Amino acid sequence: VGGEELYLLHKSLKTLGQETRSLEVDLNEALNQAVSCKQILKHLEPDVQAIQGRKDLEAKVVEYTQCKHFRDYEEKAIEHDKIAKTFELVRDKVTEVNT
Repeated sequence: VGGEELYLLHKSLKTLGQETRSLEVDLNEALNQAVSCKQILKHLEPDVQAIQGRKDLEAKVVEYTQCKHFRDYEEKAIEHDKIAKTFELVRDKVTEVNT
């Protein structure tokens, strides 16, 4: 009822139809998976923000601790300078008394 060319075209059309349906199924699965992943990410967002908040807080604590150590160092350095000046004054007075 038809030539071989018509048969080949029909066979090709059937194959392309099957591939199209297969690709549509794959596409729908991929879209569903994407939606599922978006929902998971949406649920994880508060946790991520909480973790980021903790990291920021830890960084501030480290910064504060370093600042505190530096302030302590400055206080000790000032105290050392005062003691050194007092020592020099006492030494000068002792030298003055001995001469």
